[in-house]
Parts: sequence; C-alpha cells; structure tokens
Amino acid sequence: RNWSVGLGCLLVVRLLVNYWHTCWVTAEQLSHPQIVLKGQSRTGEPVVIDDFREAYWWLRDNTRTDSRVLSWWDYGYQI
Repeated sequence: RNWSVGLGCLLVVRLLVNYWHTCWVTAEQLSHPQIVLKGQSRTGEPVVIDDFREAYWWLRDNTRTDSRVLSWWDYGYQI
C-alpha cells in the first residue's frame, strides 16, 4: 500500500510539472504574435506565409485613412 501511495504522488507531481511546462510554452508563444508565419511544405521545404501582411498592405493602399474595418474578433486586435 505504501508504494502505491508513493507512485500516485509521483504521478501527480509529474502531471503538474507537465501542465506547468505546457502553460509556460503556450504563454511564451502567445506573447509574441507574428504576422509572418513559417511552415513546411509536404516535401519538407520551408515556406513563408505572408497573407496577413499582404492583406494589411491591401487595406492601406485601397481604403481611406478614416475607413473602418469589420473583422472577426481574433484578427481584429492586429488591425
């Protein structure tokens, strides 16, 4: 019985450490948002995804400076 309690405590500690690490990594990634993303093609070659910046350039070049933009909430903070 003693070894099962110890094993249970060890498992709980391991899960808490894993949870803390996952939260930390996620917070680090989300605290530095980028509009230019990097990815990989199916062949493994690096690909730069520049759609956001191109869209922002289009807005800058094709709308008046006092225009308003209606956007979905998760992209709105970047505009």
